[in-house]
Amino acid sequence: MTESPVREKRGGLSDTPQKIQDLQIALLRKASVAERISRAFLLSEAMISLSRQGLKRRHPELSPDELDVLFIEHCYGPDLAKKFQVHLKERRK
Repeated sequence: MTESPVREKRGGLSDTPQKIQDLQIALLRKASVAERISRAFLLSEAMISLSRQGLKRRHPELSPDELDVLFIEHCYGPDLAKKFQVHLKERRK
């Protein structure tokens, strides 16, 4: 049997029980700045990797460069994606 989502203190929904959330927050507060930064980078890397994998799965016909442009468009917007495309074309010359 699965539990219902838990309403977080900040108003969102979570599948993590409140006691576990409180423990996670306590552990983060005890962690050094370097440990917190390291965790943030690891989470960021994981999300970037998952996002790229999802794009590749949905668009297997795209080249690696085209996937990069699509990733940039999704994460940072079409203006930066267009600038990156121009950069790729200039790099190929």
